Amino acid sequence: AWKLSSNPLLKPTEQISTVAWKLSSTGPSSVVSSLRKTVAIGADPSTVVAALEATPQQTPKCGQVQVSAAASSGGHGRPLQYAWSFGNRTPVAAKDRLQMPLSNAGSGAAFVVSPQELSTAFSGVAQSVLEMQVVAKNWLGASSQASVSITVLDDAEPALQGISVGQTM
Repeated sequence: AWKLSSNPLLKPTEQISTVAWKLSSTGPSSVVSSLRKTVAIGADPSTVVAALEATPQQTPKCGQVQVSAAASSGGHGRPLQYAWSFGNRTPVAAKDRLQMPLSNAGSGAAFVVSPQELSTAFSGVAQSVLEMQVVAKNWLGASSQASVSITVLDDAEPALQGISVGQTM
């Protein structure tokens, strides 16, 4: 019978060895052959590297912004979990107005701020910055943080121009 310890997780650089025995049919304890196999754990499973990207990095208030942490690594075959927040450079009014798309992102790797959400969030705010932060966490509890800043430009107001057609006197 095999029994694992109460904590069967191997740490980086640890090894596990097993021995298999093949018994002959002529006697209960006659060993015909044996096999020994050692398996070593490679990369440090506690290392997570958060990577955060925003597209575009500069947009008018009426633009759409996509934020993605999909390039983060360290899940070691399992999905990472993400916790999203706003950085200190994001105006307080914009944080309050953008709470819904942030909540909708959940623990997913990406989310989108629609043109309507961005326009509403930065309404009455001069040129500013939308700073996003993410904490990526793996199944072992290891985590890493990254941030990205998006410049939100003032919308250009349309200029009214009069054009004269024909003769003037």
